[in-house]
Amino acid sequence: MKFYRNLFAVLCFAFFFTGMTTNTPFAFLVAMFCGMLSRTAEKKGWPDPF
Repeated sequence: MKFYRNLFAVLCFAFFFTGMTTNTPFAFLVAMFCGMLSRTAEKKGWPDPF
């Protein structure tokens, strides 16, 4: 049950580093949203798609 948690965590860090390098607030917003989905997937126990 770690697929979605890891997927959204990787996207979170990717958008965070994109936001750090480009200074765009949209990238930080997307990073926060991906982080929220990562934590939600962990707490709700979303099943793996495979």
